[in-house]
Amino acid sequence: MDKRITIAITVGIVIIAFTAYLFYDFSLTKGSISELETTKISPDSDPLPSWNSGDSKQKIIEFVNQVTNPSSSAFVPLEDRIATFDNDGTLWIEQPLYIPFGFHLEYLYEQLDEQPTLSSQSPYSEILEKGDSITNKDLEHISGLTDILLPAYPNITQEDYLKKSKDYLDNTIHPRFNVPLKELTYQPMVELIHYLQQNDFEVYIVSAGFQGMMRAVSEEIYNIEKENVIGTHPEFISQSTEEGSVLIRQSTIASFNDGAEKPVNIQKQIGKIPIFACGNSGGDIEMLTLTQHHENHFACMVNHDDENREYYYLNQEALEEAQRNGWVVISMKNDFETVFSNFK
Repeated sequence: MDKRITIAITVGIVIIAFTAYLFYDFSLTKGSISELETTKISPDSDPLPSWNSGDSKQKIIEFVNQVTNPSSSAFVPLEDRIATFDNDGTLWIEQPLYIPFGFHLEYLYEQLDEQPTLSSQSPYSEILEKGDSITNKDLEHISGLTDILLPAYPNITQEDYLKKSKDYLDNTIHPRFNVPLKELTYQPMVELIHYLQQNDFEVYIVSAGFQGMMRAVSEEIYNIEKENVIGTHPEFISQSTEEGSVLIRQSTIASFNDGAEKPVNIQKQIGKIPIFACGNSGGDIEMLTLTQHHENHFACMVNHDDENREYYYLNQEALEEAQRNGWVVISMKNDFETVFSNFK
């Protein structure tokens, strides 16, 4: 046989074999991806593995199944699947000191360094007396403290505020659990957020916590976009610089996002009423009540009843309102198999 013909045949066989290999490998890849997608949405898989089996978990799953099933009378279109969560005590730890207030206390310490004479004035003298042992209970009894804490860090750019927030959450160690504060999110609640997102819910944080501080880490720790975070925030002014316009924080509060202010800001920033809402305190009641405008809705309160793995402090106002309205009470002790990702 002619040598050129032999070479041509050989090359042809190689091309055919290589093409077959590529097709076979691609088919396997497609199959693998398909299997992964099927696993993700499989009704047989556990969407909330950090939750104990029980009434709370079952009710959540049943609600999601109903509102996402097109053949169900409770079906809710994608555009109306809005979920809102409080943050402090609902998604991350709030004891022994609210994380946002702990951050703004740093500003007061900066003021004391710059103006030592403030140390003899209230509330600075009380803060110095308490030192690192200051708790949420102390905040309630130090007159005038909240008025100073809320508008802290005035006259700096919002970009600088976000950087300070991120640094505080990254590097401040919790006194009991000995890990950075941002790591003390409740694993079951983060799973719940992701479960709702996988079922085409648009999830928002609606919290009395400081909006900029939460936005600094919301994507990292919750997979919630910055624009989906609604919180307490100051007034801003726009200022022109050589680098362009910047937003400067002012010393007045534009919105203290708690209680009745939550539904107001939900309307202003979302424009739709949530069908799912979750909180843990009296400051969340109005937000949860708002969901009742929908025939198909779900409201829940997190109950802090686990002193061994977290803290024990019951919010009677929230619990009574939950019982009155038939809201689900999530027991941290009984419903959470895992509280924090670092600890059981």
